[in-house]
Amino acid sequence: MITTKAGKEGPVGFNARVDVNVTTPVSTVKMLDGVTYMKLYNEARITRDPILGPFYSQQKIQSTMDNENPMIYPNIDWYNTMFNRSVTNMKANANVSGGGQVATYYVSMGMDKESGLLKTDQTNKYSNNINIERYFIRSNVIFKLSPTTKLDTRIQGRFMGYNGPAVPAATLFRMVMNTNPVDFPAIYEPDSLNRFTQHTLFGNSFVGGALKVNPYAEMVRGYEDRNETDITAQAILQQDLGMILKGLKAQVRVSANTWGYYSGLRMYAPYYYDLESYDQISGNYKLFPLNPTSGQPYLGNIIPARNSSGRYYYEAIVNWERTFDKHAVALTTVGTMEKNLLTSGTSTSIFEALPEKKCKELRAC
Repeated sequence: MITTKAGKEGPVGFNARVDVNVTTPVSTVKMLDGVTYMKLYNEARITRDPILGPFYSQQKIQSTMDNENPMIYPNIDWYNTMFNRSVTNMKANANVSGGGQVATYYVSMGMDKESGLLKTDQTNKYSNNINIERYFIRSNVIFKLSPTTKLDTRIQGRFMGYNGPAVPAATLFRMVMNTNPVDFPAIYEPDSLNRFTQHTLFGNSFVGGALKVNPYAEMVRGYEDRNETDITAQAILQQDLGMILKGLKAQVRVSANTWGYYSGLRMYAPYYYDLESYDQISGNYKLFPLNPTSGQPYLGNIIPARNSSGRYYYEAIVNWERTFDKHAVALTTVGTMEKNLLTSGTSTSIFEALPEKKCKELRAC
């Protein structure tokens, strides 16, 4: 059932509003710098087993502190590397209302435009940041068909377009919280052998026979486009049957809601590199490809996803009310029927798409 604003008899009224706001996180986690991380890691390691000795050498700690060469001695603040401090969003809406003796109306529309805090790779031809555009429209029109008959129609629609990273932002944030700040840079600058390499040289290293996680590479490796639609329509016909029996009224309600979305995901497989050698005197270094045969520098085919549903509701009410002296008598008869249609999305199972039906017998009270 839709219960929203309705128009009133009178001249046309118009209202509009536009809001622009700057959004920033209320609080953020303060990340340790690489030097402090290495010192605390060594301290924890020696405390647990003094025989093991420090994991990070004093030379690496000092070179990182001196910012000697960020490619060799990285000190990555992953949060500031991937997230902006603030973003500007906009919201706008307008409505018009009025009516006369035959009908009253209220029509409104609006839009929201929101952006995420993710940074984008300027070398990509697509945006991996979150961009959401929502559009709303509502039309409420009440017709006075006769002195005893009224038709109330209400329609509303919501439409959303979404663009965002292939990996959800919440997952990227968890990656940032769990990634070592001194293992590797987000992106290596090309060495002499990769001077003309076309793809991006993402930093990484092996641990336990598997690649570690480079949060920056996960953020920029692809994007998702999604479109979602939600439409609801309702009509209520009210009839006063007092000419047949005093106090007798009838009402019929019909409503429908349809929802659906379609999304397309596209990704590429990053090429990862690790440091093979470094000449501290000349400053030259050599990179080693970690996945030369499994990388893919271009976006792959679209990975689609879709789903939809429909809900249909029917209701009939007959009501009779009379007052005799100090006594009130009321009789109400109601009948309802509801039907839900669900799709199976990408599933091929028929059991996930069987319609649901519900009918209630007429009852009196």
